[in-house]
Amino acid sequence: MDYNFTLSADDYMTGRSRGLFRMPTGLLPLWEGELLPSFKDTYDTKAMPALAERLGSLYFRNMYAMQMQTLECADLAFPAYRMLFGDILASDWLAMVDWRRNGRDHSVHQPLTAYTTRVLLGGDSDGKLLEVAGTPLVTRIAEIVLRGTGTIYLRRHFAALGVPDALFEENAANLKVWECVVETAAYIAALFHDCGYPWAYRLKQGIGLDKLAGMLTGTSCIEDIYMGLGGRLMMTPFLENHGASVRVTGLWEETYRTIVKEGLTKSHGLPGGIAFCHMTDKCRRGGAISASGAMKLACLEWAALAVVMHDMCDVYWGGRDEVEPINPALRLHAEVDPISCLITLADQLQEFGRNRSVWGRVDDHTAFHSKVKYIEGCVGTKILWEEARGNLAIEYLYEDEAVLTAQRGAIGNIERSLFETSKGFVDLSALEIKSVSMWAERGGVSILRKRKCV
Repeated sequence: MDYNFTLSADDYMTGRSRGLFRMPTGLLPLWEGELLPSFKDTYDTKAMPALAERLGSLYFRNMYAMQMQTLECADLAFPAYRMLFGDILASDWLAMVDWRRNGRDHSVHQPLTAYTTRVLLGGDSDGKLLEVAGTPLVTRIAEIVLRGTGTIYLRRHFAALGVPDALFEENAANLKVWECVVETAAYIAALFHDCGYPWAYRLKQGIGLDKLAGMLTGTSCIEDIYMGLGGRLMMTPFLENHGASVRVTGLWEETYRTIVKEGLTKSHGLPGGIAFCHMTDKCRRGGAISASGAMKLACLEWAALAVVMHDMCDVYWGGRDEVEPINPALRLHAEVDPISCLITLADQLQEFGRNRSVWGRVDDHTAFHSKVKYIEGCVGTKILWEEARGNLAIEYLYEDEAVLTAQRGAIGNIERSLFETSKGFVDLSALEIKSVSMWAERGGVSILRKRKCV
């Protein structure tokens, strides 16, 4: 069946007012025991007032509401986010007004990416979901995790965390359990997928890799990241044979070090995933883990993997003008790493509601003053599924002509680098999505329910 639906900030806000698009609750809270004293009531009280002075009232209201939602979810899934809150908001604003780049918002982007992920999987989506060949996307991913040969490493890792063997048996009840795990891990990954930006900005300021390692994990040098994290799920894409062994040996060791270094210097994903795991470890009580605790820990480890991999496209290609990828082993395949594929797709879908800055100058005859205006670029993303071709079409809607023109100039390269059938960074074929096409159009948004195309 062919169908289409539209994602927009208006749809999100309307749904939230009706109790939709909230975090999946089946496995909450995701940490066990009381928070350590250092994490209690941690909150940068100056962050919001400082932003309120810099942002327009409408943009600030939207950002404030979504960040309060993020903090609410963080208390259940990632308590250390409160410690990062001020730095993330500051880094976000500085990036958005940076004259050297086409900066965009992330404070609104992350909650709206979580909304996008929730819709794609069909949870609280008010009739919207991505359904391929008659099967909901969440079911297809759960089947891959439970039965796929490419996800053996996932099942082994989850078993090592303490997930009971009985939950890996193929039956209808377990399929529902893993659907819940997929929804929870994907939501957490989407909500915090850009949490690595503060460290990425510091690295660009020239702090060096050894100091970065200290900031991320408290270790003394980068060597501790190279060799000390090999057993974590988030590092498996960098290991030979995708995590078949947790040891890094022989000829692959040099490649491994190169990829990890590039992941730290060219991506905000790897710094974000490392910080996510390290700070979650610090929050979590030690000692024996129950079966339910193991399932929760599996969600967090899986989310960290997606945080790492969603921004590895540049490392995969190695350069903008490359015809062939430099690091082909990093390619995301849905039959191997379905959550990372999903978050990378959702990250691209979520352009709507993100503000950009436009600088101007005011001359009052005595002095020049600069002014900044915040404009919304994309107002909605329309998703069209073409069953016969297996094509997922993505149409971005813009009201601002200048932004539309700029996006049309860039969208072809984005589609090629991410979704080109044979060499793009993301391979969705295991989800029966054979191709992805992207374009931009002029237009507004109406909140659409899923419907058949005519």
